[in-house]
Amino acid sequence: LWNQANYLVKNRLAKPDYRDLYNKLKDTSLHLRSLQSRSAQIVLDELSRGWSNFFKFLGNPEKFKKKGIETVRPPGYVNPKTPHRVVTWDKTGFKIEGSRIRLSISKSLKGYLLKKFGFSPEYLWIETGYKDLKKLKPLNIQVVPYKAYGHISFKMVVVYEKEVPEVKPIGNKILAILYVIHLTSYVLRLTSHVSRLTSYVSRLMSYALYLTYKLKEVGIEVRLIDESYTSVTDSCDEGAGVT
Repeated sequence: LWNQANYLVKNRLAKPDYRDLYNKLKDTSLHLRSLQSRSAQIVLDELSRGWSNFFKFLGNPEKFKKKGIETVRPPGYVNPKTPHRVVTWDKTGFKIEGSRIRLSISKSLKGYLLKKFGFSPEYLWIETGYKDLKKLKPLNIQVVPYKAYGHISFKMVVVYEKEVPEVKPIGNKILAILYVIHLTSYVLRLTSHVSRLTSYVSRLMSYALYLTYKLKEVGIEVRLIDESYTSVTDSCDEGAGVT
């Protein structure tokens, strides 16, 4: 579906808008008809946002470069030999009943299953074995492909929201973690390495955010300190280079 829609955009046969792409493909694309309607729209919306960011970059590249983004490329085609993209069911496409998840499936897929295998289920049921599933307040359900040991497998991911209680820090002990993200001008001139370094920095910052979120639950405060203040600095100092 991604490749079909991207072909239309690249050849100016459709606007880079998920609504126009959906209307152009709904009668001809087997891939679109095989997905639950909102799941298909989510794939097309992701593609649309990719093109939108590309055009915004062309219109004002300096705005992106100020954020450390040197270039934005247009969405490319997906290699059919690699795992499929993530398929997402939002709240309109799933229901929780006890420890089971009920996923809606398209009319076209039901017809295919009836013709190919002789049965046509109304829904796809997945047993999780987790009895308190409904208490998680799921936002969406994702079927995520991954490649392991040369084979493509799939895992189900439940995305849910969780209220994090305010827990006051206990005690006065600290743990300091130092990671260096400074990029010298020399390294920045090595174009072939910039994207790799940018990805590394991005992962480090994601790790910091993850630590902040998880440690907050148990009353542990996380502070990000500017690297200029990490030498000969008391990490307990309230105002030492806090960013």
